[in-house]
Formats: sequence, C-alpha cells, structure tokens
Amino acid sequence: MTKLQVQFGKRIKMLRESKGLRQDAFVKFGINPSYLSALERGQKNATLEIVERIAEAMGVDVFQLFFFESSSELPTKAEVNRVITSLDSKKIRRLLDLLKILE
Repeated sequence: MTKLQVQFGKRIKMLRESKGLRQDAFVKFGINPSYLSALERGQKNATLEIVERIAEAMGVDVFQLFFFESSSELPTKAEVNRVITSLDSKKIRRLLDLLKILE
C-alpha cells in the first residue's frame, strides 16, 4: 500500500460521505461495495476506468478525486477559533459569505 493509495482512498471516502452516499450506491456503476471499501482503505489500486466510474457515481469531475489534504488531520476547534478571533469584522463577513457559497 502506497501513500498515494491511502490518500486517494481517504479522499473517495470523504467525498462519498459528504454526499451522503453508501458504498452500495456504487453497484449501479459496476463497483462492488467490498472493492470500494478496499479502495477507501488504500488496499487496492483503481484503474482509470474505475476512477471515472467513481467520479460519475458521485457527480464530480475526475480531477476532484485527487484534491488531497496537505495534512491528514483537520484543524482543531481551538485552531479555527484562534484564527477567527484574530479577524476584524470585515474579514469575518467575507468568511461568512465564502462559507455560504460552499454550502
């Protein structure tokens, strides 16, 4: 198992869960849930055909499957709070506007 396999698997799982999809939803795209599970754990390699099917199943462009987090850990609430409390009111408004766009 390579670092790329693990990153790719984590990305697939994160996107799938963020879209509220279960692994069995991929069956109609020709992807077995146990195979998808192994991909998400970084235990299997995906062919380009499978990558394309996964993107189609999730309704995303293929390139979006390869936007890996630079760090495997999300920031803590304390880190986020520290950044937000350091912003002036204008920047907080801009941040809220951006978050609304991302919803």
